[in-house]
Amino acid sequence: SLSMTPELQEWICKVRVELERKNLTRTKLAHGIGVSKPVISDLLNYGKGSQKVINKINAFLNIK
Repeated sequence: SLSMTPELQEWICKVRVELERKNLTRTKLAHGIGVSKPVISDLLNYGKGSQKVINKINAFLNIK
């Protein structure tokens, strides 16, 4: 399997914390940024995804 960078792992942790804090599911996140749920799953489980999606998630969850 592909190894994730420490930065990406840290970012994924932040996203998970924010989802929990805001009581949002991955499905709601997917709907919120206009992607399918597998896109979110691939990103949060395996670190596979585009910078564009990462930027959208940051904006949606207000992550700096």
